[in-house]
Amino acid sequence: MDNMGKSCVKNCILDKALVFLFSAAIVWFIIFSAYYRHSIKAVLLVSFITLVIICFREQMSGLSASVRRYLSSIYVPFIFFGLSAFVSTIFSKDFGHSVGFFFERYLLYFIVFEIGRYFFVSKTVSRIFKELLGVNIFEFMKYIFIFAGLFMGIGGVVDYIRFHPVRLWTVFGHEIQFLMLPLYISYFLPVVYCFMFKGNTFRQRISAFLAVVMLIMGMIFTGTRAVWIAGSIGMLFVSLLIDKKHLKYFIPGFLVCFYVIHFIMSARLSDFGTGTWLVRLDIMQAAVDIFRDNVLFGAGPGMYEKLVYSYSKGAVYIHAHNMYLEILAEFGIVGLIAFLAIFINFYWRVFKNISMLKTSANRFLYAGLLASNVACLIFAFFGSIITVGFHDAPMFWLIFGMSFGLGQRLNIGV
Repeated sequence: MDNMGKSCVKNCILDKALVFLFSAAIVWFIIFSAYYRHSIKAVLLVSFITLVIICFREQMSGLSASVRRYLSSIYVPFIFFGLSAFVSTIFSKDFGHSVGFFFERYLLYFIVFEIGRYFFVSKTVSRIFKELLGVNIFEFMKYIFIFAGLFMGIGGVVDYIRFHPVRLWTVFGHEIQFLMLPLYISYFLPVVYCFMFKGNTFRQRISAFLAVVMLIMGMIFTGTRAVWIAGSIGMLFVSLLIDKKHLKYFIPGFLVCFYVIHFIMSARLSDFGTGTWLVRLDIMQAAVDIFRDNVLFGAGPGMYEKLVYSYSKGAVYIHAHNMYLEILAEFGIVGLIAFLAIFINFYWRVFKNISMLKTSANRFLYAGLLASNVACLIFAFFGSIITVGFHDAPMFWLIFGMSFGLGQRLNIGV
């Protein structure tokens, strides 16, 4: 074998090794990040490094001018928000504090978004992935989401039966940090619900059905009203998006779930509007008051948790329990508009090209990812979740990136 042949073999081996590491890190993150939080940074670092190397090695010159324009235009809302966040940091009430939060949160979220987007949009990753495992990357990820949902659902139900908690926060005896089991259910439930109807094989549909049943039971047992609302809307979104005839399953299922909730979680229904809700109204009002004092660019990234006790003497939480109000307090009206523009731009593109969902082989995975995004954005009205910390929020940005990347694949016509 000549030198050129040896070089090609080495490059091929390197490419496969990089794609394997990149894919393995993402799969680990989806399945295990809720349970092994201390490894999250290391896994994301592996993903990011391999992403950079793969991008550097991948030849992008073959993309048409129209596609390049498309790829660049999607970042306009991100740039807009980045600039507003930069200004908010400059004029922060505590510059040093806000700088740390800017890099720890928002820069990290964008990197995770890019990891998810590139994983699905890259034809190089898809090709090498199929050479490695002999399976389409999108089909493989369907099973990963089903497995993640099934593992979480079964683990939660088992713990509820074993320990009889007032509210469920654990999976196989492992407590999800910060009591974020309801949020993870919001991530997975809409995706696997889609596969229950539109799986490519009977085995896939049955597995998804079992995962949905377990996740819904876990959702009920958490006693978290936010996930009851968000999870239901996510499943409704799937039904409306892929086939309205599935409403005949959703509506009876919703009524059964409501009856079960009324039967075993009646206290959580009866104190709606009282109890902890009154405490949350107080800290939400604190966010509004902080905004009133800092209308344009807010008090600065991460400043809500430093200022909340000055605006609410009886506050027992350090976050506003409403993501949009917390962003309003920290980034002002300019920052909130910029943040919302990211999702408005995304869903405008989705519905502009909704016909793609009728013809693409990956349309059901796409619908499930979209529904997961919607469920979490609804959940965000009741909690500061997808813009806080690096434990739970990155999962949202990874799935959002995947839905963005798959949307690009559909629009490019791949």
